[in-house]
Amino acid sequence: METFKVGQTYRGESGVGQIDLTIVKRTEKSVVVKTVFGENRCMIKKYSNAEAINFKSWYSTALDVYSKEQQKEDSFYQAYYS
Repeated sequence: METFKVGQTYRGESGVGQIDLTIVKRTEKSVVVKTVFGENRCMIKKYSNAEAINFKSWYSTALDVYSKEQQKEDSFYQAYYS
C-alpha cells in the first residue's frame, strides 16, 4: 500500500480547482498538511491500494505526488499560456 511521506508534496483535486498539500508531520492515523491556508490535521483513510485524505473540499491520495518537474511545467504554462 502506498503511504504519505513527510516532506513530500501531493496534489489535491476538487470541483473548484487544485491545491498543493505538503506533508509536515505524520502519525499512524493522521497527517499535518501545509497549504496556502496554513497547517491543518487530516485523518488518513484507506483507498484501494493507497492512503487518502480530505482537506476542506480537496481530495488526495498517496499516489498523487506533485513532483518538482510538474510544478515547473505548471508554472511555465500559467505564466505563458493563461
